[in-house]
Amino acid sequence: STPEQTDDTPCITANGYNLCEHNLENVVACTFSPFGTKIVFADLDPEKVYTVVDRMHERFNSRIDIWKISQVDARKFGLKK
Repeated sequence: STPEQTDDTPCITANGYNLCEHNLENVVACTFSPFGTKIVFADLDPEKVYTVVDRMHERFNSRIDIWKISQVDARKFGLKK
């Protein structure tokens, strides 16, 4: 997360979770599930559980954003359907 993508506090999610403090790639942003919802992407890693801690812009109302520690890793991961 960077200020260019968010605001001047890119480590803090919409529900107050501190991404930089926890530094774990187990959280997601989405608009259609309540904070705290647990999500598993069986095709990616059926053992890994993600938690909804953030929101996305309303125009992305059917997407989920998986948080990655680095932009390089995020770009490598890419867009999935």
